Amino acid sequence: MMKKLLILMLSMFTLAVCAQNVNITGKVVDVESNPLIGVYVKIKGTTTGTVTDMDGKFGLSGERGQTLVFSFLGLTTQEVVYNGAPLNITLKENAADLDEVVVIGYQTIRKADLTGAVSVVDTKEMRKSAAGTIATQMQGLATGVNVRSSGRAGEDASIEIRGVGTLSDRTPLWIVDGMIMNPGIDFNPSDIETIQVLKDASSAAIYGSRAANGVIIVTTKKGRSGPMKVSVNAKATMEWTPRYDLMDAANYKKYNDLAYTEGIANGSWNEGLQQHSNYDTNWQDAVFRTGVIQDYNVSLSGGGEHGGYFVSGGYFNHKGVSFGNDFDRYSFRVNTDGKKGLFSFGQSLAFSATDKDPLQTNPYNDVMRLLPTIPVYDENNPGGFGYGDTNANTFAVNPIARETLERQREIQHRLNGAVWLEFKPLPYLSYKLNAGIDYYFWEKSWFRGEGNWQRNQEHRNPEGLKERTNTYNRLLEHTVNFNKNFGKHHIDALAGLTYQTYKWETVGGSRLNFPLVGGSYLTVLDAGQSNQQNFNSIRANSMISYLGRFNYNYDNKYYLTGTMRRDGTSRLSKENRWGNFPSISGAWRISQEKFFNVSWIEDFKLRGNWGRLGNAAIGNWDYLGTINQSMVTVIGGKLVSAAAQVKIVNSDLKWETKETVNVGFDAAFLNQRLTASVEYYYATSRDILTTMPIAISTGNQEGAPMANAASLRNKGFEFTANWRDKIGEFNYGIVTNLTTLNNKVLDLGYGRGVNYSGLTKSKEGEPLSMYYLYKTEGIFKTQAQIDNYVSSNGTPILIGDKRPQLGDVIYVDTDDNAAITANDRQIVGNPWAKVQLALTFTGNWRNWDFSMMWYGQFGNDIYNVTKWQGTYFADNSNYLNFKKGDEPYQINPNSNTPRIIYGDARNTYASDRYLENGSFFRSQYIQMGYTFDKKLIKNLGIEALRVYATGSNLITFTKYSGLDPQFINNDVWDRGTDSFAFPNMGSVMFGLDLTF
Repeated sequence: MMKKLLILMLSMFTLAVCAQNVNITGKVVDVESNPLIGVYVKIKGTTTGTVTDMDGKFGLSGERGQTLVFSFLGLTTQEVVYNGAPLNITLKENAADLDEVVVIGYQTIRKADLTGAVSVVDTKEMRKSAAGTIATQMQGLATGVNVRSSGRAGEDASIEIRGVGTLSDRTPLWIVDGMIMNPGIDFNPSDIETIQVLKDASSAAIYGSRAANGVIIVTTKKGRSGPMKVSVNAKATMEWTPRYDLMDAANYKKYNDLAYTEGIANGSWNEGLQQHSNYDTNWQDAVFRTGVIQDYNVSLSGGGEHGGYFVSGGYFNHKGVSFGNDFDRYSFRVNTDGKKGLFSFGQSLAFSATDKDPLQTNPYNDVMRLLPTIPVYDENNPGGFGYGDTNANTFAVNPIARETLERQREIQHRLNGAVWLEFKPLPYLSYKLNAGIDYYFWEKSWFRGEGNWQRNQEHRNPEGLKERTNTYNRLLEHTVNFNKNFGKHHIDALAGLTYQTYKWETVGGSRLNFPLVGGSYLTVLDAGQSNQQNFNSIRANSMISYLGRFNYNYDNKYYLTGTMRRDGTSRLSKENRWGNFPSISGAWRISQEKFFNVSWIEDFKLRGNWGRLGNAAIGNWDYLGTINQSMVTVIGGKLVSAAAQVKIVNSDLKWETKETVNVGFDAAFLNQRLTASVEYYYATSRDILTTMPIAISTGNQEGAPMANAASLRNKGFEFTANWRDKIGEFNYGIVTNLTTLNNKVLDLGYGRGVNYSGLTKSKEGEPLSMYYLYKTEGIFKTQAQIDNYVSSNGTPILIGDKRPQLGDVIYVDTDDNAAITANDRQIVGNPWAKVQLALTFTGNWRNWDFSMMWYGQFGNDIYNVTKWQGTYFADNSNYLNFKKGDEPYQINPNSNTPRIIYGDARNTYASDRYLENGSFFRSQYIQMGYTFDKKLIKNLGIEALRVYATGSNLITFTKYSGLDPQFINNDVWDRGTDSFAFPNMGSVMFGLDLTF
């Protein structure tokens, strides 16, 4: 008996020893059976863990029956019980971490549980752009977001969310890692992990008075558990500008002589023809060049069970396509996070340094106006550059001369980031402290040497200016979050207090007469010998806010959200300083109901909301009067110093407000292969700031005061569809984003009813800034047409006090008074696109990947100033080449081109002749990439290697004859006018992504 007992005890001991010494092995792959490197494998409930190797394999010591946890950023965490056999694990993409968890301001929420309009930007697609700013890279990747960019080095794009809701600043509110700031040209887009766009009151009301233009929340990359990972990304891009089809010297002389001859016969010119030189300068060749973009980024990331880190450095250089335009950026970032007991903490800190050489002139205007008979250099002129004279009668600017003689450099150093601490005493209750800073130093150095770049310029002594600006932006936030389930009931509540201060100060000086030493100017300010000028200015404001949000969810079926923010600002008077911004929303997941039984629809949710937002585009002290202390007056026969208020102000200024209604649905079909979201929005902006008409007799000298007087309305639909599928080894996806927009002026204030500005007219009940031009009906080709060109009572119609001749433009006499005047203008076009469309295709087969995006706008008109200038023969500039069959009337009486006349502008009135269809559809990018097989590169210590080539803006379908139908014009009153706007560039980019 004792022997049997000893044998039994020995056997149990042996089994226990064996259980503690099992070598657990296995392999981890993705859904395409590719080995996953760096997956963190941990025995649940212990500190024992490891990571997978180059082949996705792992090994660690453990026991049978223990649970292993497999985690990898962006993939579903899996738990598997070890039963003794090698483990083969497949990790799938985690929609909760990537696609469906969104940041909505102070909280995160599953996208499936959203009750508002939030767009999630695909940051992977952003990186396929050669652009150096976040805004430019976002183009076409979110519905309701209109991004307009240009190819100018060191210039950011313009963003509008759901149309124009104000007549002032329309920039959305940016939040970067919890800090309210604007990540402009100094921010490195390669550091971005996620971007969410909050478009309606349900999602954006938590930001209250600053959310009317929409909110963009940016989260930068963080470290993850596992060994250090080093990533290297390099891009090199060559770009080129579209060009005008301008005349060479021979053609220019031909048509210039013809215009002068016609002017002499017409009586508009009483001298002879120009005495042309023998030069034949191609100004576009002289000014434009092949641009080069270099973008290099290196990052290190990793971490352990209790924390992670991400460190990155980047260099971006853009040699612009135009002479004298360059931009450099250096960036550095450190992000860390950790957890210990009940506390979590982290920080995000970024530093950037930029060096910009901006353009001093508009080269696209200059090359159009400069004559090909003018040389680039002329030693007979002050400074040695060519420009107009009596034989080349133009006042155009030589851009080579100006960029050489007038030098400017802008340097900026920026430090920004946030640090946070979270205390979680209970699983469902947490307190978070967030403190953010955004400091930047900006310096401008400007110098103008002796010399001219334009005809009849006065002599200027060497002049220099130096200006420095410091900006301090500080944020402090306290929030408490409650998140708990009560059976099928889920409550998520937030309360918070925030305080933000902003201060801006600039100081500078200028002088004249700088000495020339050794062939170069001594440009330090102290070297200037006369006309010392100094200036200093300060702006400051602060805001304190109370905020709260309540989310209720019953059984993932019924949702209710309420939000309230109360803001107080120093920008307004005490009587109007505070504003309340509420929202309420709800959703119903019909697909969870028992009666819903549609096999091919996996998810269907209806949602709707209402809310009020504010616009903080108010000056720091607009409600206070301006005092001029430099006045002198006579009292008692003596001159005495005096002071007086010189600007009339409105002390009753208050927040602009925007009320929005949003309804929509989200759905998933066909085993989640197809997902779709549809939105309808209706937004009314009230109390919009506009200028108050004040008589000059009041003594007001500082511009018209502002008042809350105007109202606008925007409405439209948004549609997003995402299809993903697999055919054999070919995986592909198609994303469609479609947006419609309709705006209307409800009130312009002060009973005006109508506002005229340049080429446009805004009228209550109509869209903003409609084109208000002369309407034409071709040209006079017969004498009978001229004879019949009379008013309704038979009075001959005059154009510029003269009767028309053969070849002149036929203008419509709208008011029927027998004279073509400004009163004959009428609404002839709309600058607002009716539809925006983006189509994205991605696919991969084995080691190859292919992607492309097409983007377009449809239904808008563009006033083409280039066409007007290029056919303006009443003055001297270069001209656009005439297409065959479109020669002027003197040469081809059958064409629709009017006769050309020097000194007479009768045929170049601002008319619908220069209004063109602005619709376009273009290839935003086309990219092909190849990822090297891991087996080929693992012996080199390389984890992943991918090379790719991208072509951007290579194909554009449009009827617009200008350089680019997609351009920046931020003047809300003249939105669609292309006045020599800087175009987007065609480019080819080569890139490399390396991880080890």
